[in-house]
Amino acid sequence: MCTTIIVDYPQGSVMARTLDFEVPLEYNMIYIPRGFHYADDLYHKPMRSKYKMMGMCFRNLCPIKDGVNEHGLCGCTNMFIANNLFSNHPVEGKINTNSLDFMNFALGNYKTVEELLDDLDNIHLANKDVDGNSVICPDFHFMFVDRTGDSIILEYKDHRLVPCGDNPKVMTNSPKYSSHVKRYEKSIGDLSKFNQIKDLTGAYDPVSRFIRAKYILSTHKKSNNVNEAYSSAFSILEPLKITEGFFKNDSHDYYTFTRYISAFDTQTASMAVRTHSNTQTYLIDFDDIPDENEIFSYYFENKLEFKRINKG
Repeated sequence: MCTTIIVDYPQGSVMARTLDFEVPLEYNMIYIPRGFHYADDLYHKPMRSKYKMMGMCFRNLCPIKDGVNEHGLCGCTNMFIANNLFSNHPVEGKINTNSLDFMNFALGNYKTVEELLDDLDNIHLANKDVDGNSVICPDFHFMFVDRTGDSIILEYKDHRLVPCGDNPKVMTNSPKYSSHVKRYEKSIGDLSKFNQIKDLTGAYDPVSRFIRAKYILSTHKKSNNVNEAYSSAFSILEPLKITEGFFKNDSHDYYTFTRYISAFDTQTASMAVRTHSNTQTYLIDFDDIPDENEIFSYYFENKLEFKRINKG
């Protein structure tokens, strides 16, 4: 139950997302240096990053869920539950990996969306390795944006990654992107006649969140610089957050809620994060990394932080 948006401004774009999860979760920021061995491919060969990247991860493990590389390519994973998405075997001559490690591969090897799309036919995602052993391969789809403003969503057709949308700006979960767009157009209709105060959906299913996010994004005031784009991204996603205790997930005997909102800028190659219980905004860029040649982690404060005024 995650929502991702892209806020454009004249010099670049900010990609931002809510991370909604249904079980207890530890998360943190992680930096991965150039040349780092972050995973093995499905032939058990090491996969290494060509470019520096940083983003959010779970339990300080390498797979990045949402992040940015040193060239400003930003990417995000969202759940995309569907049947038979992946092949059950690697293909010789292709780049063979799983959906869990694909974001690291993309951010670690491409500068732009165009580069990624040009190489898409060479990329093969599968849920079993060369020995027939199952690998972790979540039902993810992916969104990317680069410094030129090009954006894309990657979904699946016949076990292949395929691009969706014409510079898409919103991604939630299943169903496929084209279905979301059709339902948005049916729900909103003529913008000039739409009564958003009364008729804009407030539900939290993927279709409703897509409609709400796309409408709020399309009507929000335009951003003139990166600071305004960051501010807009957090403002737009606030109505998409799921509060703690709102939704009981019986299958896990726990609550599904928004753990963090993260945002990434294409021009400054920076990231900003707010946790679910702390409105303090943390800003990180590659200059903040203590040693660019070493992996680095940062853990955010989850307790609400106050700034006291000077009482004199």
